[in-house]
Amino acid sequence: MGQENIDDTRLMLADPAAARAKLDQEREQILAATPIDLVKFLKSLLSPADAAVMTGDLAGHLVSAWRDGLAPGSDGFFDDSRAFAIPWEFDLASISVPVLVMHGRHDQFVPCSHGQWLAERIPGADARLLDHDGHLTLLTNHIGAVHSWLAGHS
Repeated sequence: MGQENIDDTRLMLADPAAARAKLDQEREQILAATPIDLVKFLKSLLSPADAAVMTGDLAGHLVSAWRDGLAPGSDGFFDDSRAFAIPWEFDLASISVPVLVMHGRHDQFVPCSHGQWLAERIPGADARLLDHDGHLTLLTNHIGAVHSWLAGHS
C-alpha cells in the first residue's frame, strides 16, 4: 500500500474526526485539480504500471469522475476511507450472487493480499489476481474482460 493510504488509515484508526477534516480538505483540492494535479496527489499510490497509464484520457476521466463523485460532499469519500480501517457490517460468506474479484499484484492503492482475502471468503468468487497490473491498469487493460464476465452472469 502506498504511504498516503498507510498514513490515512492510521489517522482514521487514531482520530476519525481528524481524518474527516483531512478528507474535507483533500476534497476541495480534488474539486479544483487538473489531471497533472491529480497525478501529483496520487504519487505515492502509483506503481510504475499505474503511473504509465495515468496520462491523457485516463487522467482527465479520473479528474472528472472524482469531481462528480465529490460534488455533493465528502460523505462517500469518508465511508470509503473508513472501509480500510473498520470491520464491514456484513459477512462475506453470506454473498450468494456471482462475484468477480480482479486485483493487480502491483496495486499500491489496496494491497493485492486484500483481493486474495476477499476471494477466499466470498463463496464461489471468480478470482483473477493479475501479475502485471496495478490499480488503474484494470481500467485500461481489463474493462472488456469485466464486461464479458458481466454479460455471462446476467
